[in-house]
Amino acid sequence: MTASFSWEQLRQCGGDSHYLREWLEDLAPWWLDDPAPRPPQDPGSVTILAVNAGSDRIAGLARGILLPLQWRQTDSSGRNESARLPEDLQRVAAEVQALVDSVANPAGESAPWTLCLHPCLGRLDLRGIPWRADSAFLALAAALITVRFGGSPQPHVFASACWKDNAWAKVDGLADKLAAVARTATAPGQNSIVFLHPDDVAAARSLTHAGVECRAIEPNASPFLLTLGKLLEELEIPPPIEAPLAQRTAYVNRRDVRTNHKRAHPYYLTHLAKDLAAQTGGRRHVAKLAMAAGQHHTLNSLSLHLFEPAGLLLLCKTPENEAAARDFLADHHPRFLPDRVQFRLMDSDYAAVTRDIAAWLAGADSLVQGTDGDTELKLALAISATRAKVAVVHLEVPYRDGGPVYGEPTARYFDFEATPGT
Repeated sequence: MTASFSWEQLRQCGGDSHYLREWLEDLAPWWLDDPAPRPPQDPGSVTILAVNAGSDRIAGLARGILLPLQWRQTDSSGRNESARLPEDLQRVAAEVQALVDSVANPAGESAPWTLCLHPCLGRLDLRGIPWRADSAFLALAAALITVRFGGSPQPHVFASACWKDNAWAKVDGLADKLAAVARTATAPGQNSIVFLHPDDVAAARSLTHAGVECRAIEPNASPFLLTLGKLLEELEIPPPIEAPLAQRTAYVNRRDVRTNHKRAHPYYLTHLAKDLAAQTGGRRHVAKLAMAAGQHHTLNSLSLHLFEPAGLLLLCKTPENEAAARDFLADHHPRFLPDRVQFRLMDSDYAAVTRDIAAWLAGADSLVQGTDGDTELKLALAISATRAKVAVVHLEVPYRDGGPVYGEPTARYFDFEATPGT
């Protein structure tokens, strides 16, 4: 059965915590001035911050209150779960969905999304609560983007900012909202993080709450998705490796991710390279593979999965590059260590370098990957391949809007130049 109540019914409790708890039911730990639970972190979850203040203030409730919600895909039952939300929150949710649809809409979604009360609140009905919900826009947008791309939220990350006239704006009740965040449970040693408009971050410097850290979004970034980049980096747990390949590829190709090397490259190495190699028509096994150690090792990893060499030679520009390459192999391809890989530094004796690599390649089913590295490294590898009379392969990575595009069609991504000696 759905439990419904109005703001006026709460007011009639006269601040009596016993009666308030009876009316609030599962909302009590979120709305009373007690330690609050750890916010939910199942997919689609978002805990918004609100204020109990002004002429509508209810005695006995905390001045800053929290409301756990969840974005869910609409089912076939026909129930309108969003109807149990405060009316203004329904309005803001519709505006959020319209904007997110236009800027971060992955292909292949089977059903639209609806904002609902989180299941931890049971069957409460809050449509009688007279809230202004504009400040929930930022949190709702980040949560919707996260779940649409297969991610889950970090429970210690919150957000509060308004979207007005196509720009981010400050919020009211900042002190009370930060106090509400301070009441929530976190993992041992972990701070809560609240993302705000930069002006609110400046104002928050005088509002001290132990264990609460305020950070700014980037309101002037363009396009819209990049204004949320820092927030999504903290909030989002990416799609797991068990997620469909199309979903993982859509996530890493989302503009705020693929233009951020700290996010895109580690995810590619651990969650994509092996499966992308497995789906290509050009996969083959070779006895030996020579290539330059790349800056982020994305194509190095793809090459190792694609060709599965028995032996590997990495041409490195500096000792630091070699150390980084060793770490890369230890983390992602440990089977090559210690004795199935050779490292060759690009020193001043160019002829000796190309002669050594050619000698290593000769007499076996060998291949040179000539995509990584600067001009000097690529030329050394090409000359070595010519001397050894082995094929050179180029893995083409399209770039768009400041970042690589992962998982493009095989015909573009793997362009073999397989004539020996080229």
